[in-house]
Amino acid sequence: MPTPPALTRSKAKDGKTVVLTQTGSYFGAIGRMSITKDGIKSELITEYDGSDKDVAEIKNAWISEIDTKLGEVIGHTALTFDNYDKDGNRLVRKQETNTGDFAADALYYLFDNMDLDVDLAIMNGGGVRNKAVTGDISYKTCKSIHTFGNVACLITVTGQQILDALEWGARDVGTAECGGFLQVSGVSYEIHSYIPSTVQKDDKGVWTAGPTGEYRVKNVKIGGEPLDLTKTYNMAGYNYTLRDCGDGFAMFKGAVNVLDYVMEDYMVLANYVKSFPEKDGKHEIEAANSDLGANYAEVTGEGRITIVPEKGYAKDEYVLAASIKGGDQVVIYNPGHGMAIRNETDNDWYLMPETIAPVQLRQRRKQDHDVAVRVERQDLLRADEQRQL
Repeated sequence: MPTPPALTRSKAKDGKTVVLTQTGSYFGAIGRMSITKDGIKSELITEYDGSDKDVAEIKNAWISEIDTKLGEVIGHTALTFDNYDKDGNRLVRKQETNTGDFAADALYYLFDNMDLDVDLAIMNGGGVRNKAVTGDISYKTCKSIHTFGNVACLITVTGQQILDALEWGARDVGTAECGGFLQVSGVSYEIHSYIPSTVQKDDKGVWTAGPTGEYRVKNVKIGGEPLDLTKTYNMAGYNYTLRDCGDGFAMFKGAVNVLDYVMEDYMVLANYVKSFPEKDGKHEIEAANSDLGANYAEVTGEGRITIVPEKGYAKDEYVLAASIKGGDQVVIYNPGHGMAIRNETDNDWYLMPETIAPVQLRQRRKQDHDVAVRVERQDLLRADEQRQL
């Protein structure tokens, strides 16, 4: 028998004390609360050998009706739409997946096919629930992807709100999963995960303002064009994210509503499935036969979201860090615009006074005008000395 659920007491609006308990998640248990003269007791029931005939008939009739209505096959694919890698690690809450692409594209297609002006669509990774999907696709299959019954909306937002939303969704990339990670349609962007997330939030985990430091989301493009922070865009999504500010997306508060509560999430998917060409009475989803020009061949998506795990340095770009200890192994880089050194221990770059001459040089030509030099530091700085460079 599992550990009994905790009993908590809370004050209702009328001031009376209310006893609260819960049974966990995913219908893993049934809760039973016993109220006797000796007090209140709660327990979890996870197994039961008996069966009630009347209840079983109701259950079976309900399942049969659902299977009949949702079991209709509407499409087929030889591809595999998934959100997990080959080792069983979930991806959709921390990087792009082809199911995430498909789900976001379904939202974009819905409004575009209604002849509404739509620039982009977003889909929270926590709302994409399926494991591998291949072969026949039914309404029930679509329901396995979107299980919550959220409804499609279209709102008008600024470029700044889009950037803040992408930044908020990317705040945990590189360290943890996030249900608010945004899969996208009509958008491409980079997440520079080496930049610490400094996005601001309240004590309930709700967005309050953009980062206090550098944005880790960069190079955002809408329809292939750079994001304009002052421009307005029409964005599709679900009420959970856009209207209810679920997952903490409070930057959308006050956004202009274009069209609300249009279609339930799994039906948005089914609607998109039906846009694919028919073959043998089923709509066949191939790698690249979407009306939107998408490619769903790879589980990891088609490259709309690029994660950059470490900083790259362009030629002639120097970054001044704190200090270097004597004895460190460094590289001196001199493209003719002053000297810089890279500490191979921490991989940071430091400016170097030209008055300090390197010793024990081992040169190699990088390009015609670039020379990289490896040098041991003991003759540049004494071993016990630290110096700001």
